[in-house]
Amino acid sequence: MITRDFFWYILCTRTGREESVSEKLITKGVEHFIPVSRMRDEEPMPLFPNYVFVNTDQEELMGLTSVKGVVNPLYWRGELAVIPDAEIKSLMGFIRSHGSMRAERIGVMRPDGGIVSVGSVGVLMLPSIGYKLTAYGVRRRTGEDLSGGGQARRSGLAG
Repeated sequence: MITRDFFWYILCTRTGREESVSEKLITKGVEHFIPVSRMRDEEPMPLFPNYVFVNTDQEELMGLTSVKGVVNPLYWRGELAVIPDAEIKSLMGFIRSHGSMRAERIGVMRPDGGIVSVGSVGVLMLPSIGYKLTAYGVRRRTGEDLSGGGQARRSGLAG
């Protein structure tokens, strides 16, 4: 029996094609999600425009580049970006626990990532892809676990 090593990667899409790529990934049975920010009185917007997170092996990932709307996998610092499970769980928990947020690319990061909350502002570092998320208006209840632990949705916008 052949074992496949699944990891989290990011597929870069053409502008505004995240949902159409998501629909194609559903038909292929590929676990994936699109993190979103929910602003007041607005439709959910992708937190990382043109990114679809996928849980697959490297061989299948390269095959997914032929899906209409996909440009290529994300490379970070000259290598294929692999997002650790711990970062994915933190990301999902952060999205569930906060309302509106924004992502920004930064060059220097804490090597362990992590969540920091100060008052009603939360910050999540994603060192594997060089991003910092900043959320305003914390929606979490006292004592709620921010590390995630939830399952990724196979389709649609996660958030």
